[in-house]
Amino acid sequence: MRSAVEEKVVAVIMVGGPTKGTRFRPLSLNIPKPLFPIAGQPMVHHPISACKRIPNLAQIYLVGFYEEKEFALYVSAISNELKVPVRYLREDKPHGSAGGLYQFRNLIMEDDPSHIFLLNCDVCCSFPLPEMLEAHRKYGGIGTLLVIKVSPESANQFGELVADPVTNELLHYTEKPETFVSDRINCGVYVFTPDIFTAIRDVSFQRKDTAILRRVSSFEALQPATRIPADFVRLDQDILSPLAGKKQLYTYETLDFWEQIKSPGMSLRCSGLYLSQFRLTSPQVLASGDGTKSAIVIGDVYIHPSAKIHPTAKIGPNVSISANARVGPGVRLISCIILDNVEIMVFSQERTMAVGDLSSSSSSSSSQELHVLAVDDSFVDRKVIERLLRISACKVTTVESGTRALQYLGLDGDNGSSALKDLKVNLIVTDYSMPGLTGYELLKKIKESSAFREIPVVIMSSENIQPRIEQCMTEGAEDFLLKPVKLADVKRLTELIMRSGEPQEEDKAKHSYPNRILQNNTDSSSSSHDDVSYVDDDTPSSKRMKLES
Repeated sequence: MRSAVEEKVVAVIMVGGPTKGTRFRPLSLNIPKPLFPIAGQPMVHHPISACKRIPNLAQIYLVGFYEEKEFALYVSAISNELKVPVRYLREDKPHGSAGGLYQFRNLIMEDDPSHIFLLNCDVCCSFPLPEMLEAHRKYGGIGTLLVIKVSPESANQFGELVADPVTNELLHYTEKPETFVSDRINCGVYVFTPDIFTAIRDVSFQRKDTAILRRVSSFEALQPATRIPADFVRLDQDILSPLAGKKQLYTYETLDFWEQIKSPGMSLRCSGLYLSQFRLTSPQVLASGDGTKSAIVIGDVYIHPSAKIHPTAKIGPNVSISANARVGPGVRLISCIILDNVEIMVFSQERTMAVGDLSSSSSSSSSQELHVLAVDDSFVDRKVIERLLRISACKVTTVESGTRALQYLGLDGDNGSSALKDLKVNLIVTDYSMPGLTGYELLKKIKESSAFREIPVVIMSSENIQPRIEQCMTEGAEDFLLKPVKLADVKRLTELIMRSGEPQEEDKAKHSYPNRILQNNTDSSSSSHDDVSYVDDDTPSSKRMKLES
């Protein structure tokens, strides 16, 4: 057996892909979500920096399904900066949180590591990784997960768990339960031994065996196919839940901060949390100034060395200013993320905003009629959804099949790439179970189209089948509605359109970036961080459209 000094450790960070993170729009329209700056550094930089503190770290892998070219420059830069090899591995398709790990098992095991860290990119915390590793070695199981105590009211938004208070063994795990189970939740940070690959393989083999038995059963063969693909393995439902209570998994509880960066509003809160952490861990990266030779700086503020700040400006607290930004005289910034190359030359006092070159048209989409394509083979259901959408002031086009939807979008031939020149669709709502092309297959076709992949797609069904729902959400669906659809559901859909802006204008906007502002609409007494407005910075009186997580 190797000693702790001889052991090697690798880290894997799951970064997702362009069909995920749609709640983070419009901030992620022009930049991959993992590279969006939080406290002056790309989101993924924070877990990578935390991995640097792991003893005997041999390699860091980023796993996702973004194009490799989107990460090439950053991966090269961060490898040189940290003096640790960082490599991006692109999935051919989503395999689930555990399936993605298993797909690259041979590469991950090249250094013969004794332990493997697995982190989610959009987790914001202090990442106590060395402490987790030390505790994990004492436990002796195949895995240890980071947990935190939260309020009972918010616990069901996450994976809830029960652990032995003495041994810290994971006794029970359930993902987003309908009823309260525990106030301890999964933080999305893990350390495993290589035995985790055996557990993932067993799940995959079991699915294949089930599929074979299904084919030989005449009754089962007639039933709708709702099974999850054998190579799609979820860490929470497929690994954590079955292994709980078997002395295989343990917990390590953090008493520090923890959040998920799922929405624009949360990016501002998490930026503030990291800036506060810098005060303790890296005070040298924080700016200072008293207004004599430089701007007045209040509280925790990060300013990139290439940014130009006028001495009469007043910055902070909770502000990060990125490369080549310019802040003019008299500007007052509070709780802001200023992106690269932004100029704020004259501006009144503003609070809680992100200013950057976001891809969107120069006029607010809230002043335009919203266009929804509704797809359903049922005449009655088509009329119901059409009427509800029209009540909500939407323009509606209805078609009776997935094939007709593809024809309408221009995706049935070779003209799909140019379809957006004349066609504006803000949202697609489709039934799941349709003859011919199903709603799930239509969703895949749309997400494979370079012209339409950014348009939100919502699936409707009269059947509440969890694997089906998860399959659609994994493929990039924005939401899954159970029939009969209600007016409240439609209101949520129209908010979805407002939240997504107009992705069909993305290519045009890339050639003429107007500066945009993401500004919090809540006052100082509000505890919400996810209710924000999107406004032109050069048209203060323009209409505002709400973006809710």
